Amino acid sequence: MRVVVHDISTDGLCATLPRPLPPGDQVQLDMADSVLFGHVIFCNPESSDFRTGFEVERVLLGETDLSHILQEILAAHLPSLVR
Repeated sequence: MRVVVHDISTDGLCATLPRPLPPGDQVQLDMADSVLFGHVIFCNPESSDFRTGFEVERVLLGETDLSHILQEILAAHLPSLVR
């Protein structure tokens, strides 16, 4: 499923998805060669997509340049998840 991430904050991240996910659902978000694990906090219709909030609980970071950028962003906003 295609996911567009809009922001990352201390609470998690917000993205739009093409279909709804129920709050509480466990999720795995693959970004480049990194993986974020968490659960859905909210899911609201927005145009033809669904704006969805995720609480991130665990992060496995890869070694690509994109993963290094993701690591920097997560370290700034979710420092407890990035070592």
